[in-house]
Formats: sequence, C-alpha cells, structure tokens
Amino acid sequence: MANTLHTVGDVKAYFRLLIDEPDESYVTDAQIEQMLGIAEDEYRNYIARIDPQAIMAVAVLAFVNTDTYYLNGGNAVILFGPTASLAPAGTRLVRADQLYEVTDDPPTNVLRPSRLWTLKPDAAQLRFYEFDAWALDLALGAPRVLLSRAFTGNLYLRYLGTSTTDWTAGVDELNYTHDTYHDLIALIAVEQYEARDGGTVPNVAARREKRERDMEEMVFSRGFSAHQFVRDDGYQSSRG
Repeated sequence: MANTLHTVGDVKAYFRLLIDEPDESYVTDAQIEQMLGIAEDEYRNYIARIDPQAIMAVAVLAFVNTDTYYLNGGNAVILFGPTASLAPAGTRLVRADQLYEVTDDPPTNVLRPSRLWTLKPDAAQLRFYEFDAWALDLALGAPRVLLSRAFTGNLYLRYLGTSTTDWTAGVDELNYTHDTYHDLIALIAVEQYEARDGGTVPNVAARREKRERDMEEMVFSRGFSAHQFVRDDGYQSSRG
C-alpha cells in the first residue's frame, strides 16, 4: 500500500499530522518519542491479544531433572536483567503466555503445543493444584519458571517481549507482521497528547476504533489452523 507507514519517521510525521500543532517547541521530538514508545507497548499488547502468533516469541528452556529454570542468569535463555537475550524477538519478558512440551522430533509446529502446562499454583506455599502445572515466579529478585515436578527435556515458553524500536532513529523500519496498521501506534499515542493538552483531537477515537476493527477482521479472515481468539465476552473460538 502506498500509504503504509514503514519507518519510525513515518509514524512520527503522521502523529504530528494528527495533532496539527504548528509550534514544534510545544510538543518536542523527545516528547513525541516518549508518547510513541508508550503507545507501541499498548499496540504490542493488542496484537498479542488478537493474534499472538504474530508477535509472541518462543524460548526453548532445557530442563535436566529439575523443577526450576532461572531466567536472569545461569541458563542459556535469559529474559530478565541487563544481559537478556533473544533479540530481536524481544529482549525482556513482558508477559508469559504458554509453556508446553512438543513431542514431535523435530517439532513440526512449536506454536501448537501437544501438551499444555496450566497456571494453577498456590503462590503462598508454591504448591500446585495440578500435577502438570507451572508458574512464573518473580519473587526475591530471581525470576524463574517453576514446575510442579522435576522434568528432563525441552519446554517451550511462548511470551511477549519488549520492543526493540528506537524512536529516535527516523529511518529505522518497524518490523511488525501487520505493517499496514502502523498508523494505530500514532492513533494510540494521541491519547497521551490529549491527556497532556487537556483537549480532544477530532475523529481520532473513531478512527482508532475503525482501524482496530479492520485489523481484527483481517486476522480472523485468514483462518490459521492454530489460531485461537478469546473475545471480551469470554467466548473462545478456534479455526481448524
């Protein structure tokens, strides 16, 4: 599409077009970059909700007769702390989605688990209500995956990572699968501007709603066999 916003500079320029503020000293580039960074986080969470396969990363956690995998050091996968790995899919873990075991050798589709580990721990005593259960424990500065029993083998952690976008670099490409919807980042960022300015930018809320609706219809129309979506009313559908 000719009007697709491909780069950081494209989105910043579209944001300025939306707010229509001629005085660039009133809203500086640094302030816009901060607003767009906050908006991108919301955009990423939105994609994770409607199309997790498009944005979630998958980390392979190797267990050797243990029920604990530390995520801040000492293991191959580090998702917390200054040396967090797995760029560019996401350098730090924001939200864990699923932990599962793939029995195919080699795995034919690691995003379609053959065995799902459910989150049902008693956090107070680290006991589990189910035999095959897991928890993400962030206590005591030692983030770790806990299993309800010792395990040997690989488990796959699907998670949402942090953004690697540098909003100060105008020529950098935005690397999202749904690249025709980068304008949503600017539309979401306008809310930050409205809170600061105390006003309302005309038609932005309606435009955002329409673009989100268009994006959801596009996602659902593809009919991926492994795709699942839970609507706000709690109804879960799958396309097989």
